Amino acid sequence: MFSGPMTGFNEIDLPSQEEIAGSSIMPGKTNPVTVEAALLVSAQVVGLDHANQFASMLGEFELAMGVPLIGYNVVSQITLLSEALNKMADLVIDKMVPNVEKMRRYAESSPSLVTVISPIVGYDKASEIGKKLTKGLSIREALRELGYSDEQIDKILNLERLVKPGFPAKS
Repeated sequence: MFSGPMTGFNEIDLPSQEEIAGSSIMPGKTNPVTVEAALLVSAQVVGLDHANQFASMLGEFELAMGVPLIGYNVVSQITLLSEALNKMADLVIDKMVPNVEKMRRYAESSPSLVTVISPIVGYDKASEIGKKLTKGLSIREALRELGYSDEQIDKILNLERLVKPGFPAKS
């Protein structure tokens, strides 16, 4: 989902692994090289799996002549995947930084959340909030425009409470 700060969701920040940013056609651009390498490993593993499938069909009578190739490929697949996953963990996942404010904005701009808070604010105000969402406001901003204080808004939009099963208006 991450495709940089200017496109995509921008819900996370990935570390840059390139010493010098740039590509042959896009100066200053950086590439998620470890993620790209992991995708290439995935392609290789899928290819080896297809070879295993084909080799498993080569047995005649009670001879399974494809077993040595399958064994070699399985070991290769395990080696490739373990190295790729360890690199992904060390160089990408461990250094990934969530963009909490952006994710909060997304969560607080969800039309489905209007339905959840409607028992709290009432149907008419929830309807007004829904209309304001279509104009690009978040629910927080819409509630502020409707005269709610920041303290009231924080209580209404307590996401820990809102995502639990049951009815948030009753808690």
